[in-house]
Amino acid sequence: MKFILIQCLLTIAFLTNVALFQNCGRNERYNICSSSCEPTCGLDPNRPCTLQCGPPKCQCMVGYMRNPTTKQCVKENECNSTGTTSCDENEQYNTCSSYCEPVCGEDDNKPCILSCGPPKCQCKSGYKRNPKTGKCVRSNECTPTTTIRSISCGINEVFAQCSTRCEATCSNRNPTCPLVCDPPRCQCAPGYVRAPMSAECIKAEECDKPAKPECGQNAMYVKCSITCEATCEDPKPVCNRMCGPPKCQCLEGFVKDLNTGECVLPRKCSKPSNQQCRRNEEYAKCSKTCTASCDDPYPVCNKMCGPPKCQCKMGYVKDLTTGECITLSSCRSSSPPQCGKNEEYAKCSRTCVATCKDPNPICNEMCGPPKCQCKQGYVKDKGNCIKKNKCR
Repeated sequence: MKFILIQCLLTIAFLTNVALFQNCGRNERYNICSSSCEPTCGLDPNRPCTLQCGPPKCQCMVGYMRNPTTKQCVKENECNSTGTTSCDENEQYNTCSSYCEPVCGEDDNKPCILSCGPPKCQCKSGYKRNPKTGKCVRSNECTPTTTIRSISCGINEVFAQCSTRCEATCSNRNPTCPLVCDPPRCQCAPGYVRAPMSAECIKAEECDKPAKPECGQNAMYVKCSITCEATCEDPKPVCNRMCGPPKCQCLEGFVKDLNTGECVLPRKCSKPSNQQCRRNEEYAKCSKTCTASCDDPYPVCNKMCGPPKCQCKMGYVKDLTTGECITLSSCRSSSPPQCGKNEEYAKCSRTCVATCKDPNPICNEMCGPPKCQCKQGYVKDKGNCIKKNKCR
């Protein structure tokens, strides 16, 4: 009897293991609670990620990464070798490219947009783009005369190949500076100094010293303001690194209360008046940008704040028919639509379609609307789903 029981347990374990890996590719496993941030070649492993279960699907095993070109799971050191995109010497293919690729003759700390650019080849770490040759070279291989284009400077400015890091200003007209070259850039012409408020180059005798405006409590005057200030409604906005105009802004750790105009701690934000939410809802100043529903209970959201509004409480989903927030178990079961030959119904559909002309398109990780799509291993051709090897 004991032997039979052990045999049964081994059989169940075996069948469970088979179920977990069924229909998955090489180096993949089936995840009941999938991640929206599967490790992917060319993407930052520490990028923002939603910490919630996605729909069940096949994903790369631990130690492997998804190659966005081939869709295969590979070791990290195989990312470049398995892709079909060929890059030049000292380059690598980035699916999330940077808008601030290092370039010979440019300031390494120049303002930069902190978001993904289009997939493309870029210089590897430690290399810079030579704008004359288009090649990626070491910093010490950049020629002193390398310039990107004919530089147009402002009024009373000149372009300096060997710039100084201690430009004269109204407040410091004779700065003490080390005799070293900074990157080429526009600077005030001899006899001119940089004005603090306008940032223009003016004669030293034209310098004025305007008094800094009086800022309120928990605020300070800054010359290089942030372009998106934290508020009660959006306490963690996504900003770029560009300078905004000189102004008073809240100190770090404080947010702007748009109802009072004051800088306060987030917990001191004034509450909205007469905001009534429905049953199983709650008012959120930083609302979710996607709604969990009976049709799509595990949407992939970004970390951006939506506008202040009522939303379903944790553990509830929206019934799109009635507009009420209910538990997932209370959702009315509905059978998925009939799909065509070699198709399957997906609640979290792919946002790009594989075709005979483009069998391995580069998709983002967002969920598309629930719909029928070609099964794994099939591509769309003239409205039908066929095996890849049947493409002509």
